[in-house]
Amino acid sequence: MYLGREPHFKKVNDKSLIHILSEVATDDEKEIFHQILETGVYDTDAEDNYSVNYGYFKQACDEYAQNNPLRWNDLCVTILNRCIILPIECTNQETALTIFSTLNDRGLPLADSDIFKAQLYKFYKTDDERKDFTKTWKELTEICKEGDFSIDDVFRFYSHVLRARSNDKSKEIGLRKFYSLDKYERLKKPEVMEEIMALANFWYSINSNSEPQDDAGYSVNIEGRKLLHCLAHYPNEFWRYATSVFYLKNKGSDNFEADFAVFLQKLLAFLFAKIYRYAICKRH
Repeated sequence: MYLGREPHFKKVNDKSLIHILSEVATDDEKEIFHQILETGVYDTDAEDNYSVNYGYFKQACDEYAQNNPLRWNDLCVTILNRCIILPIECTNQETALTIFSTLNDRGLPLADSDIFKAQLYKFYKTDDERKDFTKTWKELTEICKEGDFSIDDVFRFYSHVLRARSNDKSKEIGLRKFYSLDKYERLKKPEVMEEIMALANFWYSINSNSEPQDDAGYSVNIEGRKLLHCLAHYPNEFWRYATSVFYLKNKGSDNFEADFAVFLQKLLAFLFAKIYRYAICKRH
């Protein structure tokens, strides 16, 4: 089947000319994306979104062309004739990110952290700051994946830190609503990403039962590890909120190790006494 006779098909002389640019992708991600656009080749073992998504659609196209060889040409022509790309022109990057957040918030659901990432990205003004943020966010993603928790989890832990600092004892609300109440002002602080990364590294160390980094400013003794193991069997995640607050408040203390073990003892006693009373009441 020869597609070249169709008026919509034109030969591309220079496939290295890329017309799609990203301001938030890392350099490695851009290289992968550009390689796919230029060569149509991707690493089947890669786990980045560009490779995974391209592989999915390539496999679907290959299967359709193989199973429906007489319709493949019609499908390609139909896409070129009837697939409409709607451009949205923005005068600045902040407007573009606002439109992005609005469209995705009302359409296909994004993770809360996707919205937070866009809001945090707007906070940084220079190219170097944004490059550093993009690199840090990628490190955060890897830490969360290896630690078996999500970025949303870290932002929820951090929300309780912020509530503790402001003595907020109100009923807990949705994560996105919490950060958006004041137009994301809570995220527009220079220390936010540093503290988010500290929390992520802390919970990675706890979940993986590994030693914290040398410059972490804290350590956990055997007694603390035993108590954390017991708390991990508690039926909900509430204990992690209080633990996150204690960690960020005291991580630079010379007595962190001993104080942390005492804190965990009191937390364990309180929570298990509470669940015991609940079980007794339920039984009667």
